Parts: sequence; structure tokens; C-alpha cells
Amino acid sequence: MRGIRVITYSAPFYAGSGLTKDCAINHPAWVRRKRRLTLDQLCAATLLLYPRYWDAQAQFFDTAERACTAIGLKTDQFCGRAKPDAHSPGFWRRQRFAIE
Repeated sequence: MRGIRVITYSAPFYAGSGLTKDCAINHPAWVRRKRRLTLDQLCAATLLLYPRYWDAQAQFFDTAERACTAIGLKTDQFCGRAKPDAHSPGFWRRQRFAIE
């Protein structure tokens, strides 16, 4: 969609938004699809506004923003506890340079 021509032959959720060339002109979905969207609006609707994300730790559905925040916090926790692998290639070489 960013510089690539997209052709639809049925009525996926993004068809009728003005971003694609739609070949299924007599589909029943066209009755309710009248609004034109920008690509940013379509991405926001499909990734942020419409879906519900499951938070397995809290056991409830959450927004995309909170899901990203939770992932970021978990990543920070794991990276903070990570210990270097003494058997990885170059570990001792890096340690020598750190001492010098």
C-alpha cells in the first residue's frame, strides 16, 4: 500500500477505504462502506483501536499501548538480569579489553 498498487477481488476489511483497487463492486459489504481512510487511519484502526490484546499475567484484555508497555517492562527486567555467557565466542577477549 505504500507505493504498491493493491488489488482486491473480494471484500477484505480494508477494501472500500480508497486505498485499493476493488474488483468486487457488487459485494454486499459496499452498502455500509462509504468512508475513505488514509493509510495511517487504517493502521491505527487495525492495530490499536479495534483489537483487544490478552494480558496473560493479569488475566484480562488490554489495549495495544498497555500491551507494548508490559512487553517493554518485561524486556527491561530480563535484560537487567542477563549474565554474559562465559563460553560465547569473544567473551574473554572483551573482558581483557575491559581491564586494559
